[in-house]
Amino acid sequence: MVGQSGEIVAEGVARRTPVYPIKLRPASRYFRSLLAIAPLFLTAWPAHAQWLTRPAPWKQPAYYLGIDVQAFAALETNAARTLFALGSAGNDSALVRSDDDGRNWQVVPVRGATNPLILWLGTIPTTQGTASRHGAVFATLAHLDSFYTNFRCDLLRSDDGGIGWDIVALSTYACVLAFDPSSARFVYGIATGYPADSNSQIWRSGDGGATWTSVSSARFDPVRAIRVGTDGTVYAVTDADVRVSHDHGDTWSPAFSWPTNSLTGERVLTKDVATFRHPVFGDRFALAATTDGLYQSMDAGQSWTAAGLQGFQVDYLDVAGVGSDGVPQILIGYRNGLALLREGAIVPLANGLPSSPVTLPKGGGRYVLSAAGLSICNDLASCIGGALPYTGTLVEYHNALLDHYFMTLDGPEARGIDLGAAGPGWTRTGAAYQVFADGTAAPFQFQGVCRFYGTPRIGPNSHFYTIDPRECSDVQADPGWTLESAGAFVAQEPLTRSGSGPYERYCASGRTLYRLYNNRFAQNDSNHWYVADLALYQSMQAQGWKGEGPQLCVLR
Repeated sequence: MVGQSGEIVAEGVARRTPVYPIKLRPASRYFRSLLAIAPLFLTAWPAHAQWLTRPAPWKQPAYYLGIDVQAFAALETNAARTLFALGSAGNDSALVRSDDDGRNWQVVPVRGATNPLILWLGTIPTTQGTASRHGAVFATLAHLDSFYTNFRCDLLRSDDGGIGWDIVALSTYACVLAFDPSSARFVYGIATGYPADSNSQIWRSGDGGATWTSVSSARFDPVRAIRVGTDGTVYAVTDADVRVSHDHGDTWSPAFSWPTNSLTGERVLTKDVATFRHPVFGDRFALAATTDGLYQSMDAGQSWTAAGLQGFQVDYLDVAGVGSDGVPQILIGYRNGLALLREGAIVPLANGLPSSPVTLPKGGGRYVLSAAGLSICNDLASCIGGALPYTGTLVEYHNALLDHYFMTLDGPEARGIDLGAAGPGWTRTGAAYQVFADGTAAPFQFQGVCRFYGTPRIGPNSHFYTIDPRECSDVQADPGWTLESAGAFVAQEPLTRSGSGPYERYCASGRTLYRLYNNRFAQNDSNHWYVADLALYQSMQAQGWKGEGPQLCVLR
């Protein structure tokens, strides 16, 4: 749309790329034939199109520290599933159970516990990570000695679908557990609490959880999760990388040549690991979800190579199930979205999925948790849809007639400007910046940038951008400006640090955009220019522009 005097007015249509699979890199050629769409679940379950979301009484543990836990477990016996979750009963937290695929939930009394604080639920997994058929469900109930100590947890076990519970262990530091699918007697656990948030310790049981010993050599930076491969290989997911043990936790090996993010140059951080039996590499295959997409290992975690979605943060991985040909299919969870890895390609899996952060409970298979409740997919093929995350190029224009600057993602709007749709005088300056086009899989420190246009006949014939939530709110209250988009693109707000002088704003990574203001408020001709060249920023202030400091941190 063309505004006053040829100024650009956005139409509020978000740029989208065609839905297409991201093929794995050549190094991943052995993975290309791994995944294939196949009937995933028993035909006894009713089929429906897309994701079905049922409101559920989810409630996260109120006082947990250090570990992001959403308690959920799926127990499969005789073609039926019993679902367990940490829910709510009135104002109290409680364990709830569903025997009809999440349609109805009932409170399950837990032996010896009133208003229990349940940190973890789980089952003994199958070798492919699908819902357990072993018949037992486990829960850890936490109590906190003081704020400066880790939780101590009681481990309970139920062999009758949650009706009766037996005490397995009392007052252990192992609160978030992982069973060895190759040997149920080996169980691993990590602590949660204030000390564990900065220095984790791994615990091990060789008798099914009855007694625990500290794996003393496993003291390293915070361990966020433990995963155990089908051959008993233990993967410790730390903030920094993945550590691997082949001797039940006695010794640990770091990954070699851990990668850095190609967009930001920062060390890649790990979020999750999924393991399964690969048709070529067997038990030595693993996938890692990181702040730079997916990485795969063909040597039991000793080395890792990029496998897709590079540049984006992947938070969760789960083996959705096994097709009729015995090939696993992998769910990939990220901020506000979900994807499926199949046939060596990644496809979006958001057809009917609520637009909110999702959690993939381990062993949950076709179940996804979100703020909206429980989402269920009976047929993965029907749930394929939406768009994969992508980065965009932010291009800059200058209008020689207005002496105004403008930025937009390189796409339909930019092509229209190039063809004269916004009126005469607009040309590209050559300045361009790499950004996240939206927040679907951007790291959580990145957020949407507000884009405003001067209200016709009231405000200036100009655009304004801000990532500061307070400034965005203040400008919305100004009748001279109209909000066009709360997420024109996604960037990072500069950090603040103190020095010998006033507080300084800076970008910890990526590229810094400084904001200049032409100081023409009195003429109702305000315009702002965002530049990455510090020398240019300083020289323009000498020509009358007002420097407003670092305002946006873009990728590059």
